[in-house]
Amino acid sequence: MDHNQIYELLPAYALGCSDDEDASVVSDHLASCDKCNARLSASQRTVDLLSFGAPRVNPPDALKKKLMNKIQPKILMDNKIQRPAKRQTWGTFWQKFSPVWAIASLAIISALTVSNLVQWHTTKKLNGEEVAQEMLILKMKGTAKAPNADGTLVIGHNRLRGVLVASDLPVPDRDHQYQLWLIKNGKPKNGGVFSVTSNGYAVVEVVSSVSLLDFKSFGVTLEPAGGSLSPTGQPFMVGYL
Repeated sequence: MDHNQIYELLPAYALGCSDDEDASVVSDHLASCDKCNARLSASQRTVDLLSFGAPRVNPPDALKKKLMNKIQPKILMDNKIQRPAKRQTWGTFWQKFSPVWAIASLAIISALTVSNLVQWHTTKKLNGEEVAQEMLILKMKGTAKAPNADGTLVIGHNRLRGVLVASDLPVPDRDHQYQLWLIKNGKPKNGGVFSVTSNGYAVVEVVSSVSLLDFKSFGVTLEPAGGSLSPTGQPFMVGYL
């Protein structure tokens, strides 16, 4: 694989959610490539900041009790059975929970997103044009082209970098890739070209030379492999500041 193909895999690798084949390819490439190691370090710094993207909240007592009741028997069993240490990835973590818990987790993330946006707009209103220097989470939604698609754009503290996490996008053929557009005054700017996994999932690092808050909307379209100079089709996913 060339550098551009490895770049597309680095965000998922930094999150620990690459499949075994992709992780092996990236690991082999990193062993002899300083350039991609530097890009990985940048992605890992972004991942480290993700936990600060929403205000701290306490879970409802009922939900906390149910979660602890589910976890404690597992902990007791692990204490009785000695097992060799094993690195846990995001994928294996989520596999331990039923679809019901996955849905509950997504609901909590959505609630935190709304809360963070309200806090951001309130701060901006109180301080004029001064925006609180904290991470901003923007929700993106699928359009009629991809009604099940869903995305979250996390904008970093310096407003020049972010991470787009997308899910349930239709899987295109080999001749096409998705492209993120940063839109200001109706004019789109390339935000990155990316592919999705076999289940329509992607983690995309977003880098801009100007503040991402200067753009009032964001869109994802399907373009010829390698990307286009401007959108050639209808958006599959959109989000607005």
